[in-house]
Amino acid sequence: YADLQAGGQVDDTGHGALTITALRKPFVNVPADTIMPPTAIVLNPDEQATLCFADSMGTLVTAKYIDNINFPNDTTALVRFINLTDDQSMVGLSSADGAFNQGGVGFLQATEFFNMPRGVNTFEVTDSTGAIFTTLSFDLWGQKAYTIYLSGNGAGNLDYFLH
Repeated sequence: YADLQAGGQVDDTGHGALTITALRKPFVNVPADTIMPPTAIVLNPDEQATLCFADSMGTLVTAKYIDNINFPNDTTALVRFINLTDDQSMVGLSSADGAFNQGGVGFLQATEFFNMPRGVNTFEVTDSTGAIFTTLSFDLWGQKAYTIYLSGNGAGNLDYFLH
């Protein structure tokens, strides 16, 4: 997490907006290209959120997801899934052991955090027909929160980050 300060005009409830611009400069002697125009993202006081950036048909888009993290006990991890690839309009995430199954996750959509037992877990991503096209196995620790995300194009890349 980074502590970001709200920018721009802050209203009387303390809400403000951070303006983000993305530039690409592949070579020193070439001017920078703006790949995402200035985009305002509302930041609320004391709110924890994840900001994601994805390439959608050559245009960088951004999405903000609120991190509601509450652990029921020390043996449980929290996991959520975000679809950051526009090549897969609808995907699903499930655990290989059948303990969790969430379908119908569209581009830039996310599931809520769900409880998973600590230990090594294998997750499978399915396309709109239900066919498994990628998997990811990793060790979940109790009282930790993870976001699994699908990115890239074609079958996509499946990875995760720890909050």
